[in-house]
Amino acid sequence: MQKSNFHQILSQLYSDMMPLCQDMISVAKVIGGLGALFYVSYRV
Repeated sequence: MQKSNFHQILSQLYSDMMPLCQDMISVAKVIGGLGALFYVSYRV
């Protein structure tokens, strides 16, 4: 397998999967934000 071919496959996979994963990414950001907020408020 050539390097450029592998890069094309990964690029295509990335562009195909990002729209499908947007909901999970949003949920992860909310959970991370809440975790950071609780951590900071606990430490203060």
